Amino acid sequence: SVSTPRSANGQSSYQGAPPVPTNTFQFNFGNPQDSIQVPIASPGSSQSNGFEQQSRQPPRLTQRPSNNVNSQSNTNGNTNDDEYGDIYEDDRLIVETGTAGYQATEFALNLFKNLDRPANGDTIISPLLPQMLLSNLLDYASPVAKSELKQTVLLHPEQLASIVAKLDKISKSTVNTIEIASANFVAEDVKLNNTYSTDVRQRNVEVRRVDFSQPYLAARNANNWVSGKTHNLINEILNPSSVSPYTRLLLANTIYFKGMWKYTFIETNPGKFEASPNNPRQINKMFQLNKLRYGTLSFPDGNGLRWVELPYEGNRLAMLVFLPTVRHQLEASLRQLKPYDLAKVMAAMRTNYINTKVHLHMPKFTLTDSVSLIPALQRMGIHSIFQDQDALQYIANESTMVSDVTQRSYMSVDEFGTKATSVASLSIVTLSITPQFKDVQFDVDQPFLTMIVDKQERYPIFIGVINNPRE
Repeated sequence: SVSTPRSANGQSSYQGAPPVPTNTFQFNFGNPQDSIQVPIASPGSSQSNGFEQQSRQPPRLTQRPSNNVNSQSNTNGNTNDDEYGDIYEDDRLIVETGTAGYQATEFALNLFKNLDRPANGDTIISPLLPQMLLSNLLDYASPVAKSELKQTVLLHPEQLASIVAKLDKISKSTVNTIEIASANFVAEDVKLNNTYSTDVRQRNVEVRRVDFSQPYLAARNANNWVSGKTHNLINEILNPSSVSPYTRLLLANTIYFKGMWKYTFIETNPGKFEASPNNPRQINKMFQLNKLRYGTLSFPDGNGLRWVELPYEGNRLAMLVFLPTVRHQLEASLRQLKPYDLAKVMAAMRTNYINTKVHLHMPKFTLTDSVSLIPALQRMGIHSIFQDQDALQYIANESTMVSDVTQRSYMSVDEFGTKATSVASLSIVTLSITPQFKDVQFDVDQPFLTMIVDKQERYPIFIGVINNPRE
């Protein structure tokens, strides 16, 4: 059964509490009929989320850029082509595909599109977390399960470990904080495969023994761990009622983000927000006027998305906010959004030239969310690990299958991001003439898509849709 959604009781010590998702896998050993049953999405919800998954055909392939243009170098100073993937020139942008960041983007967008999202509710996930958990199962899966995982997850554990290591450096080099933690909660009488135990420890995964025959004790152990890792913003990943006599292994990971806006919002005033046509309500809206990166995406049916970048201090991370170009047509645009479209946006975020002054009105909001990922993962092609008791036969001395995959998230956005910030300068390319700045009105007064992205590696760490922003 899917764990009961929780409320974020923990109060942060700073303004603008961060998004903090936690992701869990629960394994049962024994017969399939003994495992916890997970409800599958109804046909209606599947049809409502009938997103296309194919990427647009990118434009022509160009020469790889020289080392001074976003290049990755090895210890000898030579460009490592494997980290590039393919390089395309599109609207004079350097667009990278085939890289680990692009494949993380592809998985993220595919997962989000396949979620069972409430029609008028809010959803936020960190796709990186289930991608990490699934990738760690690759070497211990049956041939059929391994094939399904490889085609869906796209990245190997070593590639994801590299991504996590680079995120870890952010906390050491900027005022922002990203903390990722993983743990395996293993039943006391289960013998793990020695190679698996070694692998997970090398990937900084804690292995903690628990007594699943005592549900409340097991749940308290897991929940205390996640509460500590998320700074008391998420206090439950395991409900005692979801622990069965056959529960032997719980895989969990968390990501904690605390970011400070590069440019704080200067004022907050009441403003209008329409969750649906002709249904306005008053909410608190923040305002800033700044030189910000801004652009548009156009789709064949006339829909499209406008986007604006809100950088965090240090310029490594940023929030993207997307509005539909046709009012109240966010879902129609989401259906057509492809990984290559996001790659173009992230390429634009790496340019120095900005010629837009954006009048930005942005809702303050706090969001808590809990979602089962199993229906989405099944739509993406992963079935064996949920149905075949031998799908993960190499993890332990007992037949294994996955009974639950859930993610809980918390996000709060206010004027400061997390705490008071110093104003940093913005680098602009020197031109022969003074550029004329275009004034852009960007009023977030309808449902919107938001992402927190790693600009250097070019992939989303968080993705969310906000239909009803509330503080």
